[in-house]
Amino acid sequence: MEIEDLLDKSERYQIYIIRQLVLNGGRIAYRELFASLHIAKASFDKYLENVKDRAQKVPHLFEFDWTSQELTLHLSEKSMLQDIIHLYVKESLKFQILDYLYQHQDFSVPQLTSKMALSEASFYRRLKEINGFLKEFDIQVRNGKMHGEELQIRYFFFQLYWFLVPYTQHQKELSESPQQPAIRILERNLAFNLPQHDRCRLNLWLTISRKRILLKYKTYWQMRRKMEPFLEHTLYIELKDLTFRFLSRYSIEAEEEEAMMLFIFLNSMSILPETAKNTLWTDENDFISPVTTLDQQALLQIKQSFQLQTETEAWLPKSKYYLTQTHASLYFLTGDLLIFDLENIRKKEKRFTRPDVQRFAHQLLEMTLNALQQPLDEMNTLQTTALIRYTSILALIEQLNQTTIEVGIDLQMEKLYAEAFTAVLIQSLNEHHGIRIEHYQPAHLYDLVITNTLVKDRYSAEQRIYLLSELASQYDLQQIRKEMHHILQQKKASFPAMPLEEKI
Repeated sequence: MEIEDLLDKSERYQIYIIRQLVLNGGRIAYRELFASLHIAKASFDKYLENVKDRAQKVPHLFEFDWTSQELTLHLSEKSMLQDIIHLYVKESLKFQILDYLYQHQDFSVPQLTSKMALSEASFYRRLKEINGFLKEFDIQVRNGKMHGEELQIRYFFFQLYWFLVPYTQHQKELSESPQQPAIRILERNLAFNLPQHDRCRLNLWLTISRKRILLKYKTYWQMRRKMEPFLEHTLYIELKDLTFRFLSRYSIEAEEEEAMMLFIFLNSMSILPETAKNTLWTDENDFISPVTTLDQQALLQIKQSFQLQTETEAWLPKSKYYLTQTHASLYFLTGDLLIFDLENIRKKEKRFTRPDVQRFAHQLLEMTLNALQQPLDEMNTLQTTALIRYTSILALIEQLNQTTIEVGIDLQMEKLYAEAFTAVLIQSLNEHHGIRIEHYQPAHLYDLVITNTLVKDRYSAEQRIYLLSELASQYDLQQIRKEMHHILQQKKASFPAMPLEEKI
């Protein structure tokens, strides 16, 4: 689901126009944007006028103008694209229907159409559209109520309100929240302190849970089935005990499913810190579950493809942390709310990640979906975000294990000049990331040695050598840079990313 699914056709086009202007630096040619939309010119001009009217009503957010040649947009100093999308979405009838349903749990059609000054035909048309995108979350609105797994209903509302409520409002609600005691109990008993951002997210989840906890008829059977392998996990046992004790204070009959939903939320939404104990990614007892099995399978492929050392590298704990979030989401949840421009994300990936990494991310996703017996679906937003997560994890591992080449400078001359010219060469050449240059050490292995004299038996036959034509000449500097770049690209290209069927 995309956030724009909550908008009507006209508003979707307006948001597209504004988003493209933001992505293109606030200025874009009329003809270029018009050609990308494949709509009538009269409709395009109408949408531009709609955006202009909107900008004039909210000058504190953005300014917009257009001519037959060019469109321009300027965001105010303290506003973001997200603020403009908030404005459009909160005025949309589809959001207002969902918000009413969240606040009141049910509705009658005459009651809601009267409140919203909406005809029944218009209401049912929008309800059909709502159920169209809710299908991805495996939930539906029927007979004035939300139907589906309780976990999925809370998850959907969490995604919706986390995006649509401004962060300053989340902060305010946290400071005034009746969930503060529950958050403190969690932190104290599980021995960690959450940063404010994660406390805000946890507070929203607990607020939604508090809103729905007293509903009589809730569905849990899919979640119960998926939770069976986790019932003996240390964190789940602790959460179940905390949930029962806390809810008993308020004379609320506790259901074990409340602890299950909290366990899933904490393990799939990056709420718990990376260093938290007894989690799925830090469990010291080698707890076996569908999620940890997926983690180990992916880690093995990553280790082999990147040729990494498990014992010493910093890549392992961080990779396990983010892989667990990804796999827990794919295992427990259905659907996702996409708030960023997917095409722009893909363009950035192509620019900043190598094709091998992108292919490997696809292989990891296919491997995970095969293990979960889920079909690959390019229209599935949760799978789309999982692919983005895999690509980000692989890019992070590449950064943590950045390909480097080592260069030794071995000048045979008077010590003073050797030291001075070595310093000049290091300063002139050491401007590239991934290249380390130092004074030559005979016992060290180098990718390249720079020297002014070929001393017999000083270097191995395999050693790559650049012989200076003239000390610190521009010609030599250019040739050395080319050589270093060539070696660096060769080493990067050695990343195998073999097809998974060859490895398994």
